[in-house]
Amino acid sequence: MNSSHTSIDASPPAGGDWRELASRDNDGLEVSLHWSKSADRVRLVVADTRLEVDFELDVAGADALAAFYHPFSYLGTPTETEVLWHAEQEAA
Repeated sequence: MNSSHTSIDASPPAGGDWRELASRDNDGLEVSLHWSKSADRVRLVVADTRLEVDFELDVAGADALAAFYHPFSYLGTPTETEVLWHAEQEAA
């Protein structure tokens, strides 16, 4: 698995020549896969209304289809700082 940049913004990639390659929506989970020819990048956009989690991340082209079907596997392991930040947000 190759997870690179992870951000908390589930809107489709802005600007440029991003093209939606695939999308699915079932049981509160919306997943879409986007590709930019000029940037030579593939981006996965996920919104899970059940867990109230939105994120997008860049994936290697070779991993795009697997990431599309198993997006949470590509999130990677959160750092200690990220875990503490989320715990503080939940406590607030």
